[in-house]
Amino acid sequence: YTVVLRVIPRGKELVDQPQIDAWVEGYGQFLAAQSRGGEVVAVTAVLDNVVETRLKQGREVTRLVRPQAPEFARAVMAEAAADTGGVGVRIEARIALTYRAIGKGRVRRDEAEQAREIGQRLQGALSQLARAGLPATPLQAWEVLALVRTRYDLASQRDVEAAGAQLVETQSWDSVGPISHLDRWDHYVHDGARSVTWEMDAAPRGAVMETVLEELLRPRADVPRKRVAIVYRLHSAAEATNLVDSDFRDAVAAEQTERGIASASARIRVGNTQASREEQARGAGLTRFGVLVTVTDHLDGDLPGIEASVKAMSAASRLSVRRCYGFQASAFAASLGIGLVLPEHSSISKKVSG
Repeated sequence: YTVVLRVIPRGKELVDQPQIDAWVEGYGQFLAAQSRGGEVVAVTAVLDNVVETRLKQGREVTRLVRPQAPEFARAVMAEAAADTGGVGVRIEARIALTYRAIGKGRVRRDEAEQAREIGQRLQGALSQLARAGLPATPLQAWEVLALVRTRYDLASQRDVEAAGAQLVETQSWDSVGPISHLDRWDHYVHDGARSVTWEMDAAPRGAVMETVLEELLRPRADVPRKRVAIVYRLHSAAEATNLVDSDFRDAVAAEQTERGIASASARIRVGNTQASREEQARGAGLTRFGVLVTVTDHLDGDLPGIEASVKAMSAASRLSVRRCYGFQASAFAASLGIGLVLPEHSSISKKVSG
């Protein structure tokens, strides 16, 4: 069961570094809190760059302007909502919380019971996100339908945004996917668009600051439809304790079995695993994470140019990525942030793949 939250990042302009550090710490506490009960399968954070239609601004201005307002004020608001021309790019951020079925027996199969159980836990997650500088609100059903429809069918974006909440009258979950699609070896063709997805091959090396992915996340006019999804797969508190203890024992055993003077790398490994044990004992969580980068363009788009841009942005973020060969369609769906967690659908046993 997945809840998709709309997030409005506050940005870092005119924000002091201590406040940014507090937000980063708050986000870490949010992830650690989700892992304690073992009920959250994954947390998927998505930053989506889409072409700006300016329809949302127009709707918001219409809602705000009162008929009795001064003419000059109404003229200024109308001009602010007017289409100024050119291709604009807007950023949409969301976080998807994917839960395992909660409870036992018939309760696990009762959708109403699951909604009630998740709803009780959701308020705590929203409060933790707010402390991390990420005020969030759950998406309504029609907004999730609109999200999926516009990502598969680029031509429908303006019509879907114009329809708004009335979308549920004409669309359902079965109809928002592509009319036709083709899963190629190195790209994915869906309706009138072509998408390419890359996955993280190696995490950034060295010290990781809060700005490490800035170049990859920044909107660019030459890549107007770009989506970066960070998938956190959380270990429960019990699993985390066993894992960090096991890693520490392995590191100590490896250091003691070396002949002569222990190598510097062995001593560093012991120190790192000991630090992990201490942090986990203080309440930190243990998380596996990965990154998916999806770029979508029209069928006649410049794919070689897009690939060069993605490689350059990833290198600037010190993130090693590789193309998702052979599973472009599933990687595209996983990067949407709607609850598809690829390792949970693997046909290989976890004992073998782990």
